[in-house]
Amino acid sequence: MPVRNAESSVCIAVESILRQTHSDLELIIIDDESTDRTSLLLKKYLVDPRVLVHRNEFNLGLTKSLNLAAGLSNGQYLARMDADDQSLPDRLNYQLSHLAKGVDLCGTRAILSCSGKITPRISCLPSAQLLIRNIFVHGSLMFTRRLFDQVGGYDESLSVAQDYGFLVDAILSGAKISIAPAVQYILATNPGGITSVRFDEQVANAREIKKAYRLSIFRGRYVRRNI
Repeated sequence: MPVRNAESSVCIAVESILRQTHSDLELIIIDDESTDRTSLLLKKYLVDPRVLVHRNEFNLGLTKSLNLAAGLSNGQYLARMDADDQSLPDRLNYQLSHLAKGVDLCGTRAILSCSGKITPRISCLPSAQLLIRNIFVHGSLMFTRRLFDQVGGYDESLSVAQDYGFLVDAILSGAKISIAPAVQYILATNPGGITSVRFDEQVANAREIKKAYRLSIFRGRYVRRNI
């Protein structure tokens, strides 16, 4: 779980993981040079042996922090979590049951905290849907370490839309991906979040990811993204 300046939400996010019905876990928190009270708030969770907090000396950004967190972890499965969201208590158990059926990557549906609406509207996403757009909720992803290592982690040339890039890389590697039907995540609407602040850049990156994905399918080989 990367975090930067999330003093108003980070405790709720952390506690939603520590209260999971699947308690055999490690929570890797990457404090990406927060300048508010985030670092101070995180210290109280260090009494839990499942928690590791790593503070970056410099602001690395989300993508590099995600790869750093994966490198510090020991588990066979990796689950994403955003510092302004919440996971429902049975989320990890629920996704592990799906991965046990031969799925390599699984997202869940989420409820929007601002409106109560559920996203995405559909619960089963064929790989072809990513040719149109990415409707996975990034913070809800769980995937195998084998898949993560196979695709080389998150593409660090993508400072935004890195989740879209990772999903496309996973599909092109032959991975089985799905969105499980149950709502297991609460998605916050953050006006200061990456989606809002860097929207134009995110759209541009997504356009190039989609283009390279289509070319890869057409040519029958991996086509590098022009970003």
